Amino acid sequence: MTRMKNFFLSALCSLSINVISVAQTHDFYYKVKHVPLAKPIHAVDSIVGQEVLFDKRIVSFYPDEDNKAISLEIRDTNIKGTKFLNSGFFLVYDYQNHLIKWSRATDFLNSKFEQVPALLIESTLKKSLSRDLQTGNIKWEATTDMYYVQKESNIAIGYPFLRPGTRKSDVLKGIDLDNGKELWQRVMPREYGWNDVFDLNDSMVCVVANGLQAVNIKDGSGWAYYTQTGTSEINKGSLAATGLGIGLGLLTGYYYYGISQDVLTGIVSNPIYADDKIYLASREKISCVNASNGKVIWSKPLVENMASSGTIFLEDGLVYQVNLGKANLGGVLPIKCGSPYIVVYDSENGSQGYLSMLPLEGFVSDLSVGDNYIEVVGKSQLIRVAKQTGEIVKVYPLGTGKENFWTTYIREPLFYKQGNRFKLLQEEYPEAFFLRTSEKEVLRINHDLNMIGKFNSEDFWQIVGVYKDLTVLMNKESISVVQEDGAEVLTFERKEATPFLVEHNLFIVHKYKLQKINIQSLTGKLMAIAGDN
Repeated sequence: MTRMKNFFLSALCSLSINVISVAQTHDFYYKVKHVPLAKPIHAVDSIVGQEVLFDKRIVSFYPDEDNKAISLEIRDTNIKGTKFLNSGFFLVYDYQNHLIKWSRATDFLNSKFEQVPALLIESTLKKSLSRDLQTGNIKWEATTDMYYVQKESNIAIGYPFLRPGTRKSDVLKGIDLDNGKELWQRVMPREYGWNDVFDLNDSMVCVVANGLQAVNIKDGSGWAYYTQTGTSEINKGSLAATGLGIGLGLLTGYYYYGISQDVLTGIVSNPIYADDKIYLASREKISCVNASNGKVIWSKPLVENMASSGTIFLEDGLVYQVNLGKANLGGVLPIKCGSPYIVVYDSENGSQGYLSMLPLEGFVSDLSVGDNYIEVVGKSQLIRVAKQTGEIVKVYPLGTGKENFWTTYIREPLFYKQGNRFKLLQEEYPEAFFLRTSEKEVLRINHDLNMIGKFNSEDFWQIVGVYKDLTVLMNKESISVVQEDGAEVLTFERKEATPFLVEHNLFIVHKYKLQKINIQSLTGKLMAIAGDN
């Protein structure tokens, strides 16, 4: 390394701790300072970054790139720091100017915050409060639990809040997000919760609940196609709510508040929307519905005791239905239900092709669709099915016989380390695909469906984010910044920290700390240092 680069690095990597600010004006203590955070691979000194230290534990966060801020939920803990208490604060931290814009003392037993771009909603047991992201002031109040937000129209839809001892309401409401005013009402049954929601066009959305229900987001009008998506036949007990419903259903992706614990939900497939048609399989039937008016184009009954949650896909004029053999108990717990099978239908008229029963123990935990085959994995088998004929080509045994063993396909890039260089697992073994198991294993499977290798999943790194020619990777123990050629230039000790990338800023959340390093300012220097070695 040249003398000039040594001098440059020394200035960059000063170990002195520079306190930017200390404050206790928000009824909690926090301190912003500069601290050494990361170790360059080919240098002596550490890289200095910014750290915000709170006197309460960081529980959740939401980066707001547009406002250069991060929303944080911080909570009190017990003396040992092993249990979160309900008391704490919600705050918005300006990471560009190193200050807290605003904070609010919160009882998190009775209030939840959810944020989407340009919208912050505080949900209590009785109402939704829209808060200004810059000041925290209440902009408006509504008595509706927001389930879905359509940003184009600036309208949300949802139901009245669930109260203790009451049944959930089926009155869907449209809410103007500018002022919180109710725009319209419509009865929309949701006996088994919402399974999905998707846009049909700029003004129409379709909700998968008790079938398919189309809603004009501006006035509530629309058609409905009803079919059964769950069952209470496992237990004839009360369908009353089992607990309090603090809302924010669709903002959190959870739509089953008020579902009894003795009800099976999710006995439905994903919807397929194509060419102004919607395809959906339910507990009763698989149907093709006109997306403009809700009229049934064709429908085929399913065998009742075989139906379950399913996956459907459209290809070459055929609808493939993969019955997964499972449902959700009380909207939450996956349990075995029905039978796993694959069946094919003509997309135009619904005429049935082959039906292939899958010799699978338990239910399908994951599946993969290729050019010629459909492959499914479950508790103890990997099964390959010929897509054209439905023939079972091969059954490969997996698992250890343990009750809760599961397997899923690895679709994300995985990296492993050799020296100070990272390599992409999928590029090193292009002849194989990979499965992850509940035993912290990565299984290498060849194209003949034989296992040819086994790794420890904790030996691999996953991508946190990418900035220009730098990739941020992490595993259980460390966080690494890597060049395009795989050379490691910077490393952090991870412990239990959660890293994330916002533009050129690498953030690390660890217990009471929020740390930040500006990768942009390091890019040329780090790569030059690495190039000298």
